[in-house]
Amino acid sequence: MVKKRRNQYFSWKYYAIVATVFGVLFFSVGFIFSKNLSNHLYDQMINEAVTMSKMNQFTISMINKSVTEIKDVLGNISEMAGEEIINETTPEDRDKLEEIALHYSIDEINWFSPEGVIIYSSDGYEGKIMDDDHAVWLLLNNNVDYFFEDIRKDVYSEDDYFFVYLKAPDDSVVQLAINADKITEITSDFSFDRHLAQISQDTRIRAVFVYIRSDTESQMYGEKYNPSFLATQQWSRIMKKESLELITTLNGEPVLEIYVPIEINGKTAGTFFVTYSLAETEQFVNASTLTILTVFVGIFLILGILLSILYGRDQKIHDIAYKDVETDFNNREYLISRLVNVDYSKVNKDSKIMVLVIRNLKRLELVLDIDDIKKRIRMFSYSIRRHAHGSSYYRYAEDTFVLIYRSQSVEDMIRTINNIFEDLDTDLDLKIGIIEYDVAFKTYDDILRSIDLAVVTLKDDREGRYMIMDKDIQDDIVLLQKLEQSLRRLSATGFGQELHMEFQPQVDARENTVVGFEALTRWNHPELGYIPPDIIFSIVEKTDFNVALSSWVLVEVLKFINKLTEAGYFNIKVSMNVSTSIVESKGFVHNVLSMLEYEGVDPNLLGFEITETQIDKESEVLVNRIKRLQTLGATFSLDDYGRGYSSLTRLRNLDLDILKIDKSFVDDIGKDNRFITQIIQMGHNIGMRMIAEGVETQDQLNWLVDSGCFVIQGYYYSRSLKPKDAIKYIHKLNKDKREES
Repeated sequence: MVKKRRNQYFSWKYYAIVATVFGVLFFSVGFIFSKNLSNHLYDQMINEAVTMSKMNQFTISMINKSVTEIKDVLGNISEMAGEEIINETTPEDRDKLEEIALHYSIDEINWFSPEGVIIYSSDGYEGKIMDDDHAVWLLLNNNVDYFFEDIRKDVYSEDDYFFVYLKAPDDSVVQLAINADKITEITSDFSFDRHLAQISQDTRIRAVFVYIRSDTESQMYGEKYNPSFLATQQWSRIMKKESLELITTLNGEPVLEIYVPIEINGKTAGTFFVTYSLAETEQFVNASTLTILTVFVGIFLILGILLSILYGRDQKIHDIAYKDVETDFNNREYLISRLVNVDYSKVNKDSKIMVLVIRNLKRLELVLDIDDIKKRIRMFSYSIRRHAHGSSYYRYAEDTFVLIYRSQSVEDMIRTINNIFEDLDTDLDLKIGIIEYDVAFKTYDDILRSIDLAVVTLKDDREGRYMIMDKDIQDDIVLLQKLEQSLRRLSATGFGQELHMEFQPQVDARENTVVGFEALTRWNHPELGYIPPDIIFSIVEKTDFNVALSSWVLVEVLKFINKLTEAGYFNIKVSMNVSTSIVESKGFVHNVLSMLEYEGVDPNLLGFEITETQIDKESEVLVNRIKRLQTLGATFSLDDYGRGYSSLTRLRNLDLDILKIDKSFVDDIGKDNRFITQIIQMGHNIGMRMIAEGVETQDQLNWLVDSGCFVIQGYYYSRSLKPKDAIKYIHKLNKDKREES
């Protein structure tokens, strides 16, 4: 079976899809990166604010705890000193008072009379009377026995003091003062104002506040922004003491407001509020986005250029692989790639195939200038484009064009045919066949077989411009399917059960001696009768048992060569037909050498014939395999020359040994000798030996010998013979030669 093929190129749509997918993917990645970057920066700000709030939470706790404990200690000391003063001394006991002050580290003692006059002062303030708002009047005018006053500046100095007031039994009041400058200095390092001032050094911060509320009072600490300017909604959020992040504007600038609750001793005591400017962040994000967009555009442009280059390259590859240069039609390879993917159960039953064969194209190439031939073909292809509306057209082979219609009536196709013939160059011998869709077409192989069968039929048909080939093609396809099944069966059980080899002599007409044989495969099918060799190998070449059949033929040929040598004929070469795919297959040379060694046959007695129509290119593998076997003595012939499209350059590159002239040119001898004359002259020019096939008459023989072609194969001498009869023929020919001499 023909291997499934795929197009080796993308259309522009696929490249556009690839570019779009890459573009969207990269843009999405860029957008996600930009978004994540923005979120990361915002999250970083929030984390910083939360961290600062926790730091402040700790600071608040430490400050409150430290100051409270210090005040408690100072209060206890002052209270003990005051009790001792009241109970054990009088204002006149100065020495005793100084001793108590020294013992308890009291910095200042003032003793007020019930009238508010200082009657004793360690600092010399006797006789002074305090203002009405002084704390001493709280005890003198009210039923208060003691009072602790928070740290404050002394009235008469700039020092900070902690004051304790105690009332004596005589209603006098003792004031004790302890210097608190060191305490204030220590606690100031942990103050909110100092801490917020440090935080505010961050240029991104537009405002920062700490709000503390206790059962008795509220405190507000802030930097960079007067609390009185806070909006009602901001105050409301601060008072709620809840966690919140909010992007808003401040004086037209985008900012991030963060509210974080502050806990003291396990209870929510206030709110940490900070406002970050987003200007730099947005600038950075915008710059990053712009950079990503620029990179994206650059990559997209580069990607577009690369895809354009790739598309152009693949388009060139496509044109080389799937386009015919002369006509710009898609070729046979492209048609196969299209047919492979067709679901034939859903094919429109009105589908039709038109096959156009220029039967004399190869002959014209022998007598007309190549540029003139190309010009005529281009005009012919233009006529097809002009008239074959609704079809897809292909150059199936050098002399064959195929048009496929999805829905077209036979009448419309006949009108198209007539229009093409009206434009046709008079030198072109055109024959057209119409293949109608049939249920026999189950695979793309069936379509290709129908086309190939149509080409063979059209080349042999001599009547009319066109023919409709539906029934005949169907029957032939069914026949080929049956034959393939039979051959597949034989490949498992043994080809020799039904196939056998015959050998047609090749005679040197000058000496009247057999110089070689061509091995021909014969098949007498038990149901279908005689099957021609070309049909056998056209089927086998597309199967997986092609190598197996060729190996069987090779063994039969080598056995026949041994029979010739046993009969005393040591210089007669026997050639077998072999496809280029077999020659190029892995292990071909090794297989041939192994069989030669096993059968004990001299390689100089073995030849291979390659049909010209199979050579569509001279691959390096093919050339190397041919040269390898030629160096060992085997010969290679180009069979049926004239049917195919071999140029002088191709023949020179392949470096074959023998050129076999096709029977159709031999048949023209005496009618139109131009073509065969050109072939023989060309063979002499490139130094190739020649064999004429299909020679049947004395006139043909005489003309060939006179023209320099001496080796003859055809019914004039003998048909193909079985091995025993072939050896008998040599004996008879030699005997006749001896009798003549």
